[in-house]
Amino acid sequence: MQLELWCDGDTERATGLVTPAMLSLGVAGNVEDVVAAGASLVAAGARHISFGPPLGPDPEKAVAALGANVLPALNAMR
Repeated sequence: MQLELWCDGDTERATGLVTPAMLSLGVAGNVEDVVAAGASLVAAGARHISFGPPLGPDPEKAVAALGANVLPALNAMR
């Protein structure tokens, strides 16, 4: 349902249907939030972290932030 709404451009309704349980393994937030969550995963032994949709209202900006800020920070922890 959320994916259909998202693909139809109704991002507000799609986002409103997301529950806390759906985000229990997901990460959302700014660069610092994502780096902190990724650091916790790395510390727990994760060797692979995937970043994928949904990437927020501006996916290009999100991918740029991942490449410029998040990935370098997480790579420095290896």
